[in-house]
Amino acid sequence: MSEQVRQLLTPEQVAAALNITTAQLAAWRAAGTGPNYFSLPEGVIRYGPRQLADWIRRDIPLF
Repeated sequence: MSEQVRQLLTPEQVAAALNITTAQLAAWRAAGTGPNYFSLPEGVIRYGPRQLADWIRRDIPLF
């Protein structure tokens, strides 16, 4: 496995970081409203740390 792929985040890691369930994250993927992700061979889903941080800054309102 390449170093770039190892640095990608699993759905479980992203869900934990956002304090949501993996089911909610999957629903966001299906609706096209969540963070950008990579679909790797064999149905593996991964998220880039930079893309996740950009999505958080852009799409999550601060209280």
